[in-house]
Amino acid sequence: FRLVEDDVDQLTGFDADFNQHLGGIIGEAIEGLMLKLGKYFHKEDFAEDFERALYLYIGPFERVPEEGKDEFWLGFWDYFLFDYHLVESDVKPLEYFNMVYGEKLGIEESRILKELLNSKFTVFYIKKILSPSSVECINLFTDEVFTLPLLDFDYKSLKKLLFFGHIFPTGLVMINYLSS
Repeated sequence: FRLVEDDVDQLTGFDADFNQHLGGIIGEAIEGLMLKLGKYFHKEDFAEDFERALYLYIGPFERVPEEGKDEFWLGFWDYFLFDYHLVESDVKPLEYFNMVYGEKLGIEESRILKELLNSKFTVFYIKKILSPSSVECINLFTDEVFTLPLLDFDYKSLKKLLFFGHIFPTGLVMINYLSS
């Protein structure tokens, strides 16, 4: 996960130092929440689900790649938390975590978890570059228009690609893992 820094920088009524401080606080809350999620789902209780999700994610004939491991695991955790359904409860892991552990979180972590729970899987393309730090995107299926931070792709190929990932309604946070 990463903070959408441009959104924090655009907060009005605050100076740049305060906005940067606020960004740091939110960034720490996201990191803390992700560590809790990782630790929680690495428990023995979820070993069968973890193995099953990995099998479903990569298929029967594939292995975890040696090259690009970081990107692979970002994609897997995105799938596991948002899309996979736990065997015992048929609930997505993020929803299950919220039901069982949500009340134990701090205010910022709880707010971020609620944002994550409100995300929606979206297939989209980039219509235009709005600024050096943001792009206008179009949902391929609904024609909904939304803004995202400029993605880390070759500038010239941005408008030729389809992307998919979990998009958050308020634009505060987004998954680092978007695919094209």
